[in-house]
Amino acid sequence: MRQKIFLGDSYKLIKGIGDNTADCVVIDPPYLQAVQQGTGVFGVKKKLSYKHIQGISNGFDLFILDELVRVLKKINIYIFCSKEQIIPLLDYFVIERGCYWTPIRWIKDNVVPTCNNKYLSDSEYCLFFREKGVKLYGNCRTKKTYYISHTNVADKKKYGHPTPKPLELIRNLIFNSTLEGDLVIDTFSGSGTTAVACKELNRRCIAIEKDKNFYKSSVERLEAATVLNVKADITSQQKIQF
Repeated sequence: MRQKIFLGDSYKLIKGIGDNTADCVVIDPPYLQAVQQGTGVFGVKKKLSYKHIQGISNGFDLFILDELVRVLKKINIYIFCSKEQIIPLLDYFVIERGCYWTPIRWIKDNVVPTCNNKYLSDSEYCLFFREKGVKLYGNCRTKKTYYISHTNVADKKKYGHPTPKPLELIRNLIFNSTLEGDLVIDTFSGSGTTAVACKELNRRCIAIEKDKNFYKSSVERLEAATVLNVKADITSQQKIQF
């Protein structure tokens, strides 16, 4: 199976992918969220942390959704998003296109315990949209709708990306929505998690990343990834823990 990460602008490169060629899309695009500049109780270190994610906190152009729908055989897409992006995505896929949808949450149990006039920022959201006729595979262990774990500090340090998702989570999503040999597309590749999960699951993958440093790190990660017998692991009685 071939998995390939391309360096470039996803809004442009996706136009080179043919109509009705992909079986599934898994994307973690920039979230739309306020990046505060005040130092607050955590001082300068926290302010610098905000600056680190500012470039990926301005959301994304919904135009690319039209392209993703075009390249999909049928709508079968996972989109990680902030709560501010949920309503526009529901409008696009559910109201306008009549898709079924499922919310999935990644809950982090070691977030910074500050909640001034708000709830804790302990959850990230992934919305799954599929049109009528799209099958959902998997089992009771891979089809859960919430995951609980620590923040992904180890992967942040290892791959140099500020917002990597757990490999097991992405692997479950792909396992549930594709079969071996299917083509998965990720237009916001980041640390390359989708491509690595596809390699482990014997799926093809086209991934795109515009940041040169993230691209280099993700290509090295993909090349170093070993094809594992994860299908047997996922379908066994051994539950994947987060």
